[in-house]
Amino acid sequence: VCPVLSCMEITGTGFDRETLAGVRSQIVHRLDLLTNQAHQLVGQMINLASPKQVGEVIFNKLHLKDSTKTTTSKNAPSTSNIVLKNLVSQHAFPGLVLEHRHPR
Repeated sequence: VCPVLSCMEITGTGFDRETLAGVRSQIVHRLDLLTNQAHQLVGQMINLASPKQVGEVIFNKLHLKDSTKTTTSKNAPSTSNIVLKNLVSQHAFPGLVLEHRHPR
């Protein structure tokens, strides 16, 4: 294994820039679709990458209840993936946030 890794370190590894650009474009398009769906679903603009904004929508606007009652270090309700998975059965919004965090 070491000789192979050493060779890779010395010569580098290649990748196809066009393929990489295509994959990037697909992911960006999917994230845009998810963001638009979320905006329509909750009736307001929201940054899906902001745990604070996601928490405000989930717990203050939609009034979803988390059975785990977990909080962040700032004592705000958690929007961790575990919490979001628990909330998916109550509303579609947490599922959109999960997919936005891990687009397919």
